Amino acid sequence: MKIPEKLSQFTTTTSLLLVSGKQEMVMYIVQNGEIEVAKHISIPNPTYSDNEGHFKVRSGGDVLRSGSVRETDDREIIVKFMNETESALSELTEDIDQVYLSAPTTTKNEILHILSPQLAEKLVKTVDGNFCSATPIEVLELFTEEEESSAPTTVEAQKILDKSNQAREVIPGTPD
Repeated sequence: MKIPEKLSQFTTTTSLLLVSGKQEMVMYIVQNGEIEVAKHISIPNPTYSDNEGHFKVRSGGDVLRSGSVRETDDREIIVKFMNETESALSELTEDIDQVYLSAPTTTKNEILHILSPQLAEKLVKTVDGNFCSATPIEVLELFTEEEESSAPTTVEAQKILDKSNQAREVIPGTPD
């Protein structure tokens, strides 16, 4: 897919965009003004048959408690997902100039941990969130958005900050 001219920063370099969720990752390669999906990884939730893992505890003919072990073990799914992701990243042998990562905070650190040292040093920007369902152009726009400045946006907010700074100068022992 061709990249629009407003996103021209991606036309001169080869970039790897890693867009991840908890159990899904889309890897995009951006080069020569085009973006294409390099790899798509998805780990489905396990499905259980009717009453697999269902148990009952009876005493004197009455059911005291019952339940099932149908809840998925998130840790097991994440480990499987990370193994798939690591093997997919090792298959990418193209010359990558920049790496961009978007992942939920729950999996971002684990993804950063499995990046090879060569890819980790080329990491340019990380964004928190699950954007796997976004279109490739939306993903590019996500990584080109400028950081929000912490400067006040209104005149009233600036006045409040000025008064606060003046008070800090007058009152001894207040932190700067």
